[in-house]
Amino acid sequence: MHLHPKFLPDGQHFICLVRSTKAENTGLYLGTLGSQETRRLVASEVMGVFAAPDHLLFVRDATLMAQRFNTRRFELEGDPFPIAQDIGTSVTGNGMAAIAASDTGVLAYRLGSTERVLRWVDRTGKPLSEVGEVGSHENAVLAPGGDQLAETRVHGGTGDIWIVDLQRGPSSRFTFGQAFDDNAIWSPDQQHIVFASKRNGGVRNLYLKNASGGGSEELLLQTGRDKYPTDWSRDGQYILYTEASNPRHVWALPMKGDRKPIPLLNTSANENDARFSPNGHWVAYSSYETGDPRVYVQTFPRGGGKWQISVSGTNAYDPRWRGDGRELFYLTPTGVWSVDVMTATPTTFVTAVPRKLFDTSGMAVRPLMTRYDVTANGQRFLLSVASRAQQPIRVVLNWATPSKP
Repeated sequence: MHLHPKFLPDGQHFICLVRSTKAENTGLYLGTLGSQETRRLVASEVMGVFAAPDHLLFVRDATLMAQRFNTRRFELEGDPFPIAQDIGTSVTGNGMAAIAASDTGVLAYRLGSTERVLRWVDRTGKPLSEVGEVGSHENAVLAPGGDQLAETRVHGGTGDIWIVDLQRGPSSRFTFGQAFDDNAIWSPDQQHIVFASKRNGGVRNLYLKNASGGGSEELLLQTGRDKYPTDWSRDGQYILYTEASNPRHVWALPMKGDRKPIPLLNTSANENDARFSPNGHWVAYSSYETGDPRVYVQTFPRGGGKWQISVSGTNAYDPRWRGDGRELFYLTPTGVWSVDVMTATPTTFVTAVPRKLFDTSGMAVRPLMTRYDVTANGQRFLLSVASRAQQPIRVVLNWATPSKP
């Protein structure tokens, strides 16, 4: 997968991030217009930028590095040197990094200790209480019983899953090691958790572990592409996951038999955030098939029909079902929306007009990143919002000695 191309000063050469199923092939590559040949410059899992007049900036183990780049031979020279630690990078696998450089060499970056808070709000958006302390709080999902949540806590370039007891308050670490563990989902009986991890070959594969934290982790599904689990059917029969192909597609993984994945959504558009209805007859998801993300519902298994749920002209992501299946929620860049389900039969799915419940502030919305969840009765929402301690953008002048003419 090729991401984030950026021209070099000559307008003919460019650098881009290449994500490969083989860790040794992932990195920043040099390309040329009119040629399909590329050459790896440096190992990195996130984007890099050229900083005038002659440096390449890249991130290695959450440290922002700089190395002199010869713009005549298009080669790196000398040794790399660090500029800043704990640089902010994406945890979704899209290779984003919070770095930028101007044509005059001015550098801007943001540290990765993005401070967020988990906040309970009601259906009007009124704050009710906060959960735990300020932290990264990514991909927080409520357990089926509503008494626990699983979330990813990010530090530097690694992440681990933690379990939070919402009744008593304490939290406990669920995964360990140097691999990036993320995107936890609960089994319907709350006894197991499936999560994605890069612990085997640099690709996000699916692992299964007892929710109590005991026992060993089972490799559930290993393929050549990153996978992001999104839901587990209430009958325990299927897991939904997004495969980070180009474009992204949604698959259903049977939990019995040979566990051979079933392609569920595989159009020419990116498809994300698939979730089962409580009765398992429907799947709500977000798709870019019209050019911008919209929320749709289709039958499960496939073949019965498909309906657009969100309002046209409004980007929509991350659908959620109320516990009785009679209401759907989804996110837009500005708020949380609700849709009443009026009729749901094998051939008909009728909804009321979507209505906005409340505005959101400090809650960036993007695919493969969960920033909210809702209780089974649809009365309370758990939001991951930016705290007042959000890291500022830092602007740096004269960060490197100018090269000699």
